[in-house]
Amino acid sequence: MAENSNLIPIRVHLAKIGYTETVDEGVYTFEHPEKVWLALSEENNGIMFSTAFKGAESYNPEDPTLLSIINMLNQETRAGSFVALDEYAVYKAWYFGSFSPQGFQNYYELLQSDIDLFLNGMEEEE
Repeated sequence: MAENSNLIPIRVHLAKIGYTETVDEGVYTFEHPEKVWLALSEENNGIMFSTAFKGAESYNPEDPTLLSIINMLNQETRAGSFVALDEYAVYKAWYFGSFSPQGFQNYYELLQSDIDLFLNGMEEEE
């Protein structure tokens, strides 16, 4: 499978802003000393960004309060969305289109804004 033409410049861009990369079975994982990790994979001629947040010991993906919070957050997200799964709250955002450094940086800032929104929302619930 040929690598998406946007994947290489995105990987380079993330490295320039402080992420380190690992690759396993076509999934690129990026870690940053001050931000949550990101996983990138090629999907539908675009790039899927995802990250997951492990729930507390009492985490229940069917808890109405949790689902209400996630629904409220998803009304505010701008690049992707959150979903509650078995042990994790997962965020996914799809990037499609031609890469440009400024265009991708704008997208990345929206993605980070979504993640910060989630993290701030969970802090308020504690």
